Amino acid sequence: QEQFNSIAAHVMHCTDSGFGARLLELCNQGLFECLALNLHCLGGQQMELAAVINGRIRRMSRGVNPSLVSWLTTMMGLRLQVVLEHMPVGPDAILRYVRRVGDPPQPLPEEPMEVQGSERTSPEPQEWVPIIQQDIQSQRKVKPQPPLSDAYLSGMPAKRRKTMQGEGPQLLLSEAVSRAAKAAGARPLTSPESLSRDLEAPEVQESYRQQLRADIQKRLQEDPNYSPQRFPNAHRAFAEDP
Repeated sequence: QEQFNSIAAHVMHCTDSGFGARLLELCNQGLFECLALNLHCLGGQQMELAAVINGRIRRMSRGVNPSLVSWLTTMMGLRLQVVLEHMPVGPDAILRYVRRVGDPPQPLPEEPMEVQGSERTSPEPQEWVPIIQQDIQSQRKVKPQPPLSDAYLSGMPAKRRKTMQGEGPQLLLSEAVSRAAKAAGARPLTSPESLSRDLEAPEVQESYRQQLRADIQKRLQEDPNYSPQRFPNAHRAFAEDP
């Protein structure tokens, strides 16, 4: 609340040329203090802080492609680690925000160091514990996103393909089919060059695009996670007849 009031006052009253830089400074300060306060409330455990944030991301991303959510949580975890390593706000700076209820607890006798997988006692509310434990287990099971196939990339529009890869695909459809034929030991009745020319024919390319479109339309119809309202561009591109 203190940082929010400072930001609001700055937006309403600042008129000099340093408005933007000061606004960015106030926003960063509020973010750093929020992270530091949450970390303090979680006993300084960075893994638990990441688990809480991941839980919020997943709840806000219901209906989104699981691979995208997995990538988002992974990138958030890496970014959070960098931010915490260079945290400009120390523990003493956020103690004024801490409010303790009741008498302070008596110091407990020293116990052996906690090992992974054991039951733990932590300062967070009890209703958070199942969520944190579930997120920790989910993070251990996250699988990396497999690379897209050459055939899939070749069926994309050129602009979208460059966005996905940064450059064109390594193999065109004709080259991919030729390589698959060689791997299977199959030989064309004429020559490899003739096969490549046939595969590059406009009618073959059009048939391939139509088949790819039909496959994607079928996937969108059967995928329970797909929502036309959430993905209007995909709906316009694939769910509607051209």
